[in-house]
Amino acid sequence: MKNKYYCCRCGKCFEYCCCIKTIIVPGRRGRPGRTGRIGDPGATGPTGPTGPTGGPDPGPTGATGDTGPTGATGDTGATGDTGPASTLSTKPIFFGGTNTGFARLAGSPGQTSEVLPYVVAGITGNLVALSGSINANNLTAGTYTYEMVTNVPNNTGTPSPANVLATVSLVVTATITGTIKFSSKPTDIGAQSVFVSNNGVYTVAPATVTWTSNVPTAPVVRDDSLSLFISPTPATSAVYTVYVRTDV
Repeated sequence: MKNKYYCCRCGKCFEYCCCIKTIIVPGRRGRPGRTGRIGDPGATGPTGPTGPTGGPDPGPTGATGDTGPTGATGDTGATGDTGPASTLSTKPIFFGGTNTGFARLAGSPGQTSEVLPYVVAGITGNLVALSGSINANNLTAGTYTYEMVTNVPNNTGTPSPANVLATVSLVVTATITGTIKFSSKPTDIGAQSVFVSNNGVYTVAPATVTWTSNVPTAPVVRDDSLSLFISPTPATSAVYTVYVRTDV
């Protein structure tokens, strides 16, 4: 359908208007106008809902692995300096057999050891052993005790228990004839064997010997007097040795 245009003066269609005799061809469309300014930002929307909670904590720690092999042993260190020489030494004290009672110290002119005792010269020390050799004919079964005592009065008949440092017990279980030998130390564990020779080699005798420390370590100090008390005496033909370890 053809477009119709009208006069602005007479209002008639240009085909019939006398105001303008020339037919007007429509002009070209003008350029679009410039874009208007950007509007202000809109209001912030509402906060969204909280998301779901994350998963659980990390799983348990795995098992520890096997221990690795032991490394090689290091080199041995240098040897340390030699310590000072010990000033301690062990001395034997000899006693002779007598009747029951105090034995006689070897070298005594006749008196027994409560009258003429051995005197300790070391500052400190200990009794460390007792040994004996006995020649007996038909030594009967029984218990024979050897008490090592200190500082008994010179007229003592029987030592007080307070003076007894150590006791050795010789227990005979059957009659013995011949030369009997034994030794006893505080470090012995249990009863020790006794030996006898009767016209032959030494064999184990029907007897045992045991050390008992009446005072722990059986200590002695300088100027202590030491005596040996035997009850009962197995035989008058006997020699006993008490060993004292002191710093002289």
